[in-house]
Order: sequence, then C-alpha cells, then structure tokens
Amino acid sequence: MPKRKLKTKYYILFIVILIIWNSKESIEFYYLKNIKNETGIKVIEIDSSKIKTYSELLKIPELINKPSFIYFNTQLSEKRLKSDKIVLNEMFEKFKNENINIIFISNGLEGENYKKWFIKMNNLNLNGIHINFENYNHYKSYLKTEIIDLNERTTFPHYLLANKKGKITDTVFDGKIHLEKIEKLIE
Repeated sequence: MPKRKLKTKYYILFIVILIIWNSKESIEFYYLKNIKNETGIKVIEIDSSKIKTYSELLKIPELINKPSFIYFNTQLSEKRLKSDKIVLNEMFEKFKNENINIIFISNGLEGENYKKWFIKMNNLNLNGIHINFENYNHYKSYLKTEIIDLNERTTFPHYLLANKKGKITDTVFDGKIHLEKIEKLIE
C-alpha cells in the first residue's frame, strides 16, 4: 500500500511540473543547419515584459550584432514555401559566409503539425534558424508594435529585414524576395 501512495505522489508531482513547465513563455529555436553547420535544439526562456517587438527579440545573445532576414510562414503554406525554396536556398548559399541571421518564423504548431513542420523544413533544405511562436503570448503584439504603423496593414508580411542593431529596416508584403536588399543590408 505505501508503494502505491508513493507512485501516486510522484505521478501528481510529475503532472504539476509538466503544467508549470508548459505555462512558461518560450521561444523555441530549431537549428536545422545554421551558418556554422551545427545542428541541435535550444529552448530559450524569455521575459515577456522585456521583449515586445522583433527589434527586442533580435537583441537576445543568439541573434545580436548581425543583420537579419526574417521570413514568415505562419500557416504552413506548402505552396508558398515551395515557390520560395529556390530563392531561399540561393540566398543561403550566397550569404552563408556572411554574418547574417536567416530566420524562419511559424506559429500554430502543436503535436503532429509540430513534427511535420520540422521534417518539412529539413526536406526543403531550408537552412537557418527556425522559430515557433506557439507558446509565446505576445506573438501578435510584434505585429502591432512594428508593422501596423506602416500603412495600417494587418496581414503578416512576407519577410522583414533588420540591421545588426536589431532595427527593422524593411517590411516586404509582396511575394518576391529581393536579394539586392539583403546585399545592401550586409554591406
């Protein structure tokens, strides 16, 4: 009988820890193949009172002091990913020796979708830093503070460009990736 009570206590403790752990706000970084050709997964806990904009996100140690290309794939659109794949791979090859963050942002990923997304990024050979904002409550506030001020747009951009200080320099809504803008950013 005491063993059963002990198992029950451990089970309850495990559930409590699981609930507390899942309630933390986090940004998950998936390094499929970054510029240094490393692989791995790293979860970074953030203070939501300090990070409210993309500019502030780009100042965390993993991303600081590098210009950034931030690509949005918010609904797992295979059509858009496949159409951009050639340019994204060309961009990675062209700038792989440069000091630039190539960031892919997605949200709404849970369970099986989470695994499918990770596999899809790998199969499409989309190298860079992959961020899922599912557990981050201020995902939409980024758009309110950084993008809506530009012509009151409420849709997600195709991509953003940011300088090495983390300041957003360009918000692109059209369906074309402009490599010349990225070249200017790196100069």
